[in-house]
Amino acid sequence: GETFSYEVVKKLMLVQAEVDGKKGYFLFDTGASHLTLNQTHFTDKKLIKNLGSTRTAVGGTEALHAMKVNNFTWGKLVHHKLLAPVADLSALEKTLERAPLLGLIGYNIIKNHTIYLDYSRQTITLSCNNQFQKP
Repeated sequence: GETFSYEVVKKLMLVQAEVDGKKGYFLFDTGASHLTLNQTHFTDKKLIKNLGSTRTAVGGTEALHAMKVNNFTWGKLVHHKLLAPVADLSALEKTLERAPLLGLIGYNIIKNHTIYLDYSRQTITLSCNNQFQKP
């Protein structure tokens, strides 16, 4: 497995990772379904608009936009050719006072791993699920 350190800011877990050569902070958010990008830091990428809709917290719906990601790198964990939803996370970035906040690491990045959180050391260890299966 691989171990990453994280920082707790306002009760949220932040890690450092990279999208297409751009390094920054990501909110480790197992409740998010996908790697989600902060659109304020990816104005160089073409926005793919209206891929459907997503529900908002207040019960409405909102158009879903995404961007193509060639490489997402978090330590030795690498994902190629992803379609990542985008959102305006500028208010969250300002609240957390960590820049650049490039996005959220969601379930699609970690789904094939077992996660071990060590709160005292502030580390996340990811192990491939098949490491724990009997031959």
